Amino acid sequence: LRRYRDNYLKTHWWGRVFIKIYYGVSPTLVKWFGEKKWFRNPIKKKLDKMVLKLEKKGYSDTPYTDNNTK
Repeated sequence: LRRYRDNYLKTHWWGRVFIKIYYGVSPTLVKWFGEKKWFRNPIKKKLDKMVLKLEKKGYSDTPYTDNNTK
């Protein structure tokens, strides 16, 4: 997912907006609801599907040095 963020999302204005919103909102949501199955399970399923699609497109799951510039 980091490769997708750095190599695709960051190259589009709407992707950069999404990243800012995601990093602004997600820590609070996880803090509030992260231990709740009704919150965690659907998100995990969605992310698992996304990872499979990205792997099919050629994104690698090998170790990655994070470009931590948001």
